[in-house]
Amino acid sequence: MPRLLGAYHRRHPRVAVSLTGASSPSLPAKVRDGEIDAAVIAEPPQGTPAGVRSRVLLEDRIVAVLPAGSRDADRPMTLEEAARSPVVSYGPDSGVHAFIRDAFTASASSPADVRQGCCRRVVHPA
Repeated sequence: MPRLLGAYHRRHPRVAVSLTGASSPSLPAKVRDGEIDAAVIAEPPQGTPAGVRSRVLLEDRIVAVLPAGSRDADRPMTLEEAARSPVVSYGPDSGVHAFIRDAFTASASSPADVRQGCCRRVVHPA
């Protein structure tokens, strides 16, 4: 986000930008209703809502974060393997949470313990 905003500012130095934090599901409606000009969110699992358009700004990787030495970091981790340990993820109102939940569901894996946390990147789907 800082690089994106910096590039925008360099191209449009007279435009003021203010940032507001909110849960992803509420933001498309705020854009549609004119309360805010734009939102940067994870793509909703159900797609872009009616009345707004979207474009990909960034692509992110979801990765597993593990204690050093706990396993070979160069060996890919499957969702089945990740499901055997507690998984710390975004809260349920996050588009990324839905992405992670849907990836586990599609792989027929269900984490034994899912915790809400602040960690940005949690599980890398195989």
